[in-house]
Amino acid sequence: MTQVAAKILLILGLILLASGLYAPFDPDNTPEERRSGLVACLLFSTPMLIGSGWLIWQSQQKKLKQESDRRQSIFLRLLQAEQGRLTPLRFAMESALEYKLAKAYLDAKALELNANFEVDDQGNVLYAFPISGLPLPTFNNDLSLSLPQVPSTQQLDVIMGVVPANQKLAAIKIVREFTGLGLKEAKNTIDAAPQYLPQFIPSNQWVAFESAMTAIGVQVRQADYLD
Repeated sequence: MTQVAAKILLILGLILLASGLYAPFDPDNTPEERRSGLVACLLFSTPMLIGSGWLIWQSQQKKLKQESDRRQSIFLRLLQAEQGRLTPLRFAMESALEYKLAKAYLDAKALELNANFEVDDQGNVLYAFPISGLPLPTFNNDLSLSLPQVPSTQQLDVIMGVVPANQKLAAIKIVREFTGLGLKEAKNTIDAAPQYLPQFIPSNQWVAFESAMTAIGVQVRQADYLD
């Protein structure tokens, strides 16, 4: 509704402004009428244009706030589920952000919350956040988290390109984390690339998966997008 009102005010303001700019050159009016027309159009168009800009700004601020709240809720939920230990890849998967954006978000949170860094048995870097005192999500009566539920998604068909030999281990880890495949299945998938992989990745994880694979030099595409 806000965007509709902003567009209406913008259109009306521009029409009045254009009329005001034309008024001094209207040959059918006297000089006094031209001046009066210019002043009147400017007096009416200026508040409309300012109001339109204000509504557009408010709408953008609302969207930014909603996105910030969404990321914060996912961040807190994952902290609770993982006892404060979180990887950029896991956060990218859950938030549907590109890997670089997910890592930048965690970097900022690490500075804000004075987090430490750990390395797990598989060599993955973990952010270790202190969870005491954080406003972690609570459970309601049916034991489900008091957070928006993730909508159901479809499985996407994927075309995976050649995996560089020195990146196969990293590719296997990414495939396992995004698909839940076992070590053997993930290794066979990577070894067989390039190949077509039907119903391979959930649609809500595609952005993060594509970003992670591209970062290690592996090209992946949705099969439906091929010519």
